[in-house]
Amino acid sequence: MKISNILLAFSEASSLSWIGIRSSAGEICSYSGFTSQQKNLCRRNSFIAPAIKNAAEVTSSSCFESMSDTLWGCNGIKTLPKEQPELEQPTQESAYLHALATAHLKNSLEKFCKLGSADCENFNAEQFALEFTDVAALKKKPFLFGIHNNKVGRNAAESAKNTVCKCHGPSGSCAQKTCWKASTNVNKMNRIIKEKYESAARIQQRQLEILPKAVFDSFINDRLIFGKKSPNFCEVTRGRVCDATKSYGAGTCDELCCGRGSIQKVSIEKEEVCTMKFVKVEGFSWPAGVHCKDMFYQKTTSTCR
Repeated sequence: MKISNILLAFSEASSLSWIGIRSSAGEICSYSGFTSQQKNLCRRNSFIAPAIKNAAEVTSSSCFESMSDTLWGCNGIKTLPKEQPELEQPTQESAYLHALATAHLKNSLEKFCKLGSADCENFNAEQFALEFTDVAALKKKPFLFGIHNNKVGRNAAESAKNTVCKCHGPSGSCAQKTCWKASTNVNKMNRIIKEKYESAARIQQRQLEILPKAVFDSFINDRLIFGKKSPNFCEVTRGRVCDATKSYGAGTCDELCCGRGSIQKVSIEKEEVCTMKFVKVEGFSWPAGVHCKDMFYQKTTSTCR
């Protein structure tokens, strides 16, 4: 690799660059989108490297799914490790992705260790997730935004954990009950973070630095925060699938296409429909095989001009 390419790769490594590992086929801990501190953390805990890549993959798919009804559509994640303008600055989209990525990293590490790896005996998944994402946030001037939003993401992962209870005492009485946190409900976690994106608070960095702790804790302690207005995402919606069946609201063609209109494409889709056949013998119904046939239906897809 040329010196200029090495310098470019290093300069691109930033707080969200690590998510780009999802599409890399190389050695995980040497990924160019990691900061030098992230590479060191990864190498010291190399057994956990597959979980880091898994976190990046799940973050990406969750982002595209959750943001499909917004103008942004998580478009900026496609070019990582190179950050698009909305991810370079402390925007609402950057806040969301910080929280989502940290939450999925924490969850992926915990799931990996539940498989029983002996290396996990002295490994703290939450601490690793904190260090791995926060050290990257420190590379940016408005680092307080990234660190705060990372924490909001970890909290969301924790609050989305399923609660499992076991009863104790005489049969059926449940006189005493022991409850504990089990696995994270990923759909719930994604939903919590999307809701926090929609209610994110805009605050100036100077205010963030001098805001009294009591005020901070009361109003924005568990909210996503951002300091810069988002760019105009209308251009990135060209070719996006939209909903032409509704006249207003998220995901509609009016909303996503920014007034440019949409193109409708009609196609014939085939679906195999199977039903169980039954025969009656002495008053009882008995299964007598499955009958399948192809059903055809018309499908209309709308995309933004």
